[in-house]
Amino acid sequence: MAKKKDIRTLRKIYHSDQEMTVKDHSDYRKKLIKELEKHFNKFIRHRDCPCKCISCEEIIAYDTADAGHFWRVHYSSLRFDERNVNAQCRGCNNWKSGNENEYRLGMIAKYGKDTVTELDTNRNNSWSWDIDWLEEKIKYYKIENT
Repeated sequence: MAKKKDIRTLRKIYHSDQEMTVKDHSDYRKKLIKELEKHFNKFIRHRDCPCKCISCEEIIAYDTADAGHFWRVHYSSLRFDERNVNAQCRGCNNWKSGNENEYRLGMIAKYGKDTVTELDTNRNNSWSWDIDWLEEKIKYYKIENT
């Protein structure tokens, strides 16, 4: 059984003249999504904290906050939309399944009804992230987090 390649090895293959297999391409894309999610979520917590949970208004600090998605991550067109992700207490995000009704009210208060309607409308748009876009966004959020 072949050993899985790490993200650095896959990045080198992608940016070289070497042919990348379909499996390597898929693995690299999945690893980039995971890396982007880490930096994006960190950015959201830095942007918002310390703050009140968008759903229940409990005071939360950076280290106790989650980056809670208004529309879940499987809505790919909104997964990395900064308006769709806000600091949320772990109780609301994990134990109350996002506390959706209160989250909606928090979203309207923070962004306005028009933005919430736009997110509602766009949630089903199909979106597929290509490798170049993912790499660009990772660089952007790494810089934003410094």
